[in-house]
Amino acid sequence: MLIQGGFSNVQIEPFDKGPDIKASCDGCILYFEVTRRRPTEADYIIEKTKGPWWVSPEKDDTVIGKIRDELSQLINGEKNIIVVWSNTIKLGKPEVQQAFKSINEEIENNKEAFHKLSGVLLVQDEKIDLTMPEEIYFSPNNYASNQLPCWLINKLECILEIS
Repeated sequence: MLIQGGFSNVQIEPFDKGPDIKASCDGCILYFEVTRRRPTEADYIIEKTKGPWWVSPEKDDTVIGKIRDELSQLINGEKNIIVVWSNTIKLGKPEVQQAFKSINEEIENNKEAFHKLSGVLLVQDEKIDLTMPEEIYFSPNNYASNQLPCWLINKLECILEIS
């Protein structure tokens, strides 16, 4: 997705410890730390009952917990994005917006803990093969010590349209 979106020098696992992906775009370097949420027992139950395609999101503190778990991988002074790749039941846009609202409130209440985090990507892909995802949502951290410039946010949003 990054290469299709115009990023170059995409490196997977560029360090022994640290972010999973390093990529550059128009002279700007970004680091991506990827974490994955696998289906839970509740997801399988809903699938068996042919329930709705989206359900109430997992507890927001669980999403925030996943983000917190990855903060130590981020590099001080760099543009860092945490990607939460979810292979669970599809969430509706209102639920994703509520989750991002909760994440942003958590960041606002604890700015120092999240200062290395430039933004969060939530990737929804119900398939297990990790091919092109169905939906991607992006939320910048307006309190990051190294915020993403508007042109780069626009570039990431264009990538989202490509996928």
